[in-house]
Amino acid sequence: AAPAAEPLAADGKPSVGKFEVTNPDGTKHTTDVKPDGTYTVTGADGKVTETGKWEQKSPESYCETADKEGAKQKCFAEKVDDKGVYTSTDPESGEVATIVRVAG
Repeated sequence: AAPAAEPLAADGKPSVGKFEVTNPDGTKHTTDVKPDGTYTVTGADGKVTETGKWEQKSPESYCETADKEGAKQKCFAEKVDDKGVYTSTDPESGEVATIVRVAG
């Protein structure tokens, strides 16, 4: 049997990598999506603000489960538009963040 294909992000590249996320309010953070199935979110000040596990259900559905008690998996709707802008929509707030792959 062939090994499972590596999950792909909305930009057609592997899900694993570092991504700079710009929130609607202009704040930024970096998400490091690691090959072992975990992620780390680092704020603009360099401090880790969240860790957890990730799952790429499809190129359009990237899911995170934070490492905190009672956390539920949250799946973001992701896409790249015809101008090449990569966005991620929060399923709870409806806020749309812009994503730039910085490494990986």
